[in-house]
Amino acid sequence: MREAKLSRQRLALLGLGAVGSVLLSVYPQSWEERLQELRRVDWSRSNPDWERRIMVKGQISRSRTSIGRMVAYLKGYLGLPLTK
Repeated sequence: MREAKLSRQRLALLGLGAVGSVLLSVYPQSWEERLQELRRVDWSRSNPDWERRIMVKGQISRSRTSIGRMVAYLKGYLGLPLTK
């Protein structure tokens, strides 16, 4: 499963942690409800959204920039405000 899905990768886990922190601070009463939207994310490595965001030529980039891009992507998915 690790080979086919990004949700098991360190990069995704770091992104989820950062987004979870924002959800808790912005929506302390309804964060669990809002988190449900992540079920709709296509975590497969073949998702074209990942290419040039966190994947380069089919390989996962583990840079800080990629982690930031993952966080931005997930925040956008959840309708959370983006920061610099």
